[in-house]
Amino acid sequence: MNVTADGNDLGFMAADIRARDVSASNGGGAGFFAPTGKITGVNIHADNNDPVGVEGARLSLTDSTASGNVAFGVRALAGPAKLVRTTVTGNGIRDVLSARPPQVSGATCGTSARWIPPNGIGAPWGVCSGD
Repeated sequence: MNVTADGNDLGFMAADIRARDVSASNGGGAGFFAPTGKITGVNIHADNNDPVGVEGARLSLTDSTASGNVAFGVRALAGPAKLVRTTVTGNGIRDVLSARPPQVSGATCGTSARWIPPNGIGAPWGVCSGD
């Protein structure tokens, strides 16, 4: 709790990530990175990372932010992105990118799209204000 990673190549990387009150900002890689696992975060902040704020196979974020990242705010590679009272705005290409429809409850996001492996972006999911 109350951990900050600022200006690192990767903020936090693991098979699965469970984080509370953690920030990863201004990094030269993902803020939070679990490409084959699940990221569960409460009050996490992933801002101004290059290329992505939060990236995992599946994501569940509550009371969190992902803003100003070079490419994507959050990217769920294999499943949905569940966003509860979370703000994902102002990211370079898309704010929310997921393999399955995102679950959004009380969240704010600018743009969303379907993730099509290995490097494709599909149609918007229709859950964000700019879709």
